[in-house]
Amino acid sequence: MRKQWYLLRLWWWLFWARVKHAGAYVADYRQIIDQRLAKDERLGVILTDLGTPKEVAAAILAQPGVRLRHKWTWQEILVVIFLLLFGIPLVIWLISFALTVFLAVLGVVVALMLLGWLIGQVMKKR
Repeated sequence: MRKQWYLLRLWWWLFWARVKHAGAYVADYRQIIDQRLAKDERLGVILTDLGTPKEVAAAILAQPGVRLRHKWTWQEILVVIFLLLFGIPLVIWLISFALTVFLAVLGVVVALMLLGWLIGQVMKKR
């Protein structure tokens, strides 16, 4: 895993765990990784020693004195607004579209069955 991807995932876990000043923790881990890289350690070994970003975030949360956010951030508010504006109408549209396609297919099947029945009735009379 690349260093930037690792740090991004670490920030992601800290952000959604509502850790206040998540960027400062990520900067600390960036500094730790850079110091160990300067000592000619391989990146894979360093990241294996640190653990996965989820494990690092859990370790940070377990530390005493970690402050959590209590208010919503603007990113969280935007996600909620986006889901309300686009998610609900999209779901309604998808349901109505699926129902329309289902009824159209069902109508074609019924029409073909009716046509077959009518042809059968005409053939009986001949």
